[in-house]
Amino acid sequence: MHAGHFIAVYPHESTRFDPMNVNAQCYKCNIFYRGNVAEYSARLIAKYGQEEFNKLIARGRTIKQWSEKELIHLIAVLATRPDDYEAEYRSLVS
Repeated sequence: MHAGHFIAVYPHESTRFDPMNVNAQCYKCNIFYRGNVAEYSARLIAKYGQEEFNKLIARGRTIKQWSEKELIHLIAVLATRPDDYEAEYRSLVS
């Protein structure tokens, strides 16, 4: 399994660690089918809904330069309060 990114992380970086953007993906889909975007998008919409999917697309078009402090904070949240990660992440990219 791979950590498949729906939206490529370069050059904007805003969705690199986005929990909605990073999902388990098989090697074949991620490498040979270049992410299998049609299937990936359909599954994201089914899981999160069209409105959240559109917000992900918008986040993917924004530029984010991560500071060391922000990354250390996200790692700490994952280690101690994983259920809070998504909210913490959103607060840093908003």
